[in-house]
Amino acid sequence: MLKISEFHCFVLTIVLTLVHANLSAQNLMISGHVVDAEDQNPLVGVTVLNSSDGSGTATDIDGIFRLSVSPDDVVVFRYVGYAPESKTFRAGEDTVWQIAMVQQVGKLYEVVVTGSKYEKAIGEETVSIEVLGPQLIESSNNVTIESSIQKIPGVNVIDGQANIRGGSGYSYGAGSRVLLLMDDIPLLTADAALANWNFVPMENIGQIEVIKGAASALYGSSALNGIINVRTAYPLAEPETRITMFSGIYDSPSDTAQRWWGNDIPFFTGVNASHRQKFDRFDLVAGAYVYANESYLQHDHDRFGRINIQTRYRVNSNLTVGLNSVLQLNRSVSFFYWNNLDSGLYVPADNTLTINQGTRMAFDPFVQYYDGAGNKHKLQGRFYKSDNRTQTEQGVLSDLYYGEYQFQRRLPVWNMVVTAGLTANRGMVNAELYGDTSYVATNQAAYLQLDKTFFGKWQVNGGVRYEQNQLD
Repeated sequence: MLKISEFHCFVLTIVLTLVHANLSAQNLMISGHVVDAEDQNPLVGVTVLNSSDGSGTATDIDGIFRLSVSPDDVVVFRYVGYAPESKTFRAGEDTVWQIAMVQQVGKLYEVVVTGSKYEKAIGEETVSIEVLGPQLIESSNNVTIESSIQKIPGVNVIDGQANIRGGSGYSYGAGSRVLLLMDDIPLLTADAALANWNFVPMENIGQIEVIKGAASALYGSSALNGIINVRTAYPLAEPETRITMFSGIYDSPSDTAQRWWGNDIPFFTGVNASHRQKFDRFDLVAGAYVYANESYLQHDHDRFGRINIQTRYRVNSNLTVGLNSVLQLNRSVSFFYWNNLDSGLYVPADNTLTINQGTRMAFDPFVQYYDGAGNKHKLQGRFYKSDNRTQTEQGVLSDLYYGEYQFQRRLPVWNMVVTAGLTANRGMVNAELYGDTSYVATNQAAYLQLDKTFFGKWQVNGGVRYEQNQLD
C-alpha cells in the first residue's frame, strides 16, 4: 500500500506540474494607465496592440486599457504625435502597467486624418497636404473660412468656388471638383453641390486640412481637384471659454459725389463665443456667432446668426457615440447693376435688388466601436437642410441625407492598414429657380484602400472605388 501511495503522489505531482505549465502558457489579462510623460495627463484613444496575435484595444477617457496577452508577447502603444512605446510581458511579472509616452515635436508630426481616414503624422502622408492651425485662423479674424484657406499656397477662392493649383474648382451643372468636408462628412448643398462658406462654424475650428490633388478613392468624384476638410475642436483637460468681438467702418471714397450715406457711416460688426468642457465621459462644445455687414453699397447688407453644439459620450473604452449640430439664419440684400457713373456707382439701378432669406441646419450623429480584435467600426451620418428664398421667386429648398459605414483593420505583422466603407446620400430639391421643379438625386459608393509601410520608412497606398449616381 505504501508503494501505491507513493506512486499516486508521484503521478499527482506530474499532473499538477503539467497543469501549472499549461496555465502559465494561457493568456492573462493585463491592464494599465497611459499618460503624457511631461504633464502626466491621461491619453485617450491610444492604440494598444499585441504584436504577436494582432489583437488590440484603445485607452478610455481615463487612459486605462485592458488586453489579453501570453508570456513573451510584445505590446505596442501608438498615439499620433507621440513616439511609440513597446513592452514585453514576462511570466510572473506585474500585470498592471504604467506607460508614459513622449510627445514628438515638429512639423512632420502634425496629426492629420483626411488622407487615409485615420490619424497619422503628416510626414507619413503620401499626398500633398497642408494644415491650417487655429492660431492663424483666430489671428486673422476672418468671418468665413473662404478667406482663411487662401493663406495656403496654391489655394484660391474665385466667386465662392475653391480652386487648388489652378484646377477647376467648380463647373456649373457638373458639381464641385474640390470637396468641402466638415468632420470628414461632405458639406455641399443638394441642389448644385455648392459650398456655403459662412455655414462653417469659425468659432470652433480645430484645424483645416487641405489635400492638393486627386483623392477620389476614399471621397469620390467630387474630390478630383482636392479636399478641404474642416475639423472641429473637442475639449481638452481643462474647460475653455472664448469670446471675440470686432467692428470696422468703411471710409469715404475719394470721389465725394459717390458718398450716398451722409452721416450714416457704413460698418460691419460681429461677436462669437465658444465653450468646451469635459464632464467625466461626456464632452460638450457650444458656440455662437452673430455678424452684420451694412455695406457701402446702398441697401446692400449681409446678416447672419449661428449656433452650434457638439456632444460626445464614451460609453466604455470601445464604444463612443455623439451628435453634432449647426443652425444658421441669414438675410442678405444685393444688386447686380449700379445706377450711373456720376453719383451712383454704389447705388443700385431700378428693379435690380435681390433679397435673400435663408435657413441652414445640419445634424451629424455618429457611433464608433472597437471590437475585440481591435477593428474599428464607424457609422456616421448627416442631415443637411438649406432653404433659400427670394422675393423674385428664385428660391431653392433642398434636403440632403448622407450616411457612411467605415471599417478599419490594422495588420501590425504586415505593417498595413485596411480601410473599407460604404456611403449613400440622397438629395431632394424643390427649385423655383429651375421652373418650380422638384427632383431627387442619389449616390451610392463602396471603397477600399490599403496603406502599407515598407522598412519602417516607405509609405505606399492604393485604393479602388465604385460609385453610382442617379437623377430623377
